[in-house]
Amino acid sequence: MGTMGDLKNKITSFSHKGYNQPYFLDTARLLHRIRRGEDLFERPKELYDRIDNNSDVPAYLQREDNRQKFSYMLDRDPQNANFRDLR
Repeated sequence: MGTMGDLKNKITSFSHKGYNQPYFLDTARLLHRIRRGEDLFERPKELYDRIDNNSDVPAYLQREDNRQKFSYMLDRDPQNANFRDLR
């Protein structure tokens, strides 16, 4: 899921119908929540800790030849959260 399109497809295909709404599919809103490490559906009991420079990821993702391919998993700080279709 390296694109915003992939994420939206996942939301529309697998989410509860209450979350399959235009509000939850808004690109700017999704980017804001993803970059801050917040729950995409604003569920009050779904709390997450943002871990900066997380090195506790599989070695495969850390390999130099994979860092760019999986940048959307490793670094959400850029304005586009490293989604490939938002460059």
